[in-house]
Amino acid sequence: MELFSAGDESQLEVIRRWIGESDIFMLILGSRYGSIEPKSQLSYTELEYDHAMSLGKPLFALVLSDAAIEAKQEGDWESDVEKASTKKHVAFKEKVLSKISRHVDDVKDIKLHTMSSIQAIAAKYSLSGWVRVIDPERGS
Repeated sequence: MELFSAGDESQLEVIRRWIGESDIFMLILGSRYGSIEPKSQLSYTELEYDHAMSLGKPLFALVLSDAAIEAKQEGDWESDVEKASTKKHVAFKEKVLSKISRHVDDVKDIKLHTMSSIQAIAAKYSLSGWVRVIDPERGS
């Protein structure tokens, strides 16, 4: 959200344009539902996901496991707004898990599954923006 600047386009229009210009949509779903778009009363994250699905974008979702969320939330607090969005978050999580997705336990898993998912999608689709990164330490 911090990437938005003042202008004539709404945040949702900008998001939809960015998704349309993207080759892949990646979702990392954590423990919070996120900022609510006033008109739809859905989170911007859920609206982004739905829009990518409607466009048929190649996508993958990584969902933080309950253990990862519990570890992350130790000593953390939730605001009343976040608590009120719990039912919406649960429903969104169920929607995401009904499609191809993976549970992740930590940052290492996120990195591993992100790279393997991008490589699988790149092999399956002709991605105009895909550029293979060369890692000089690995020679590839």
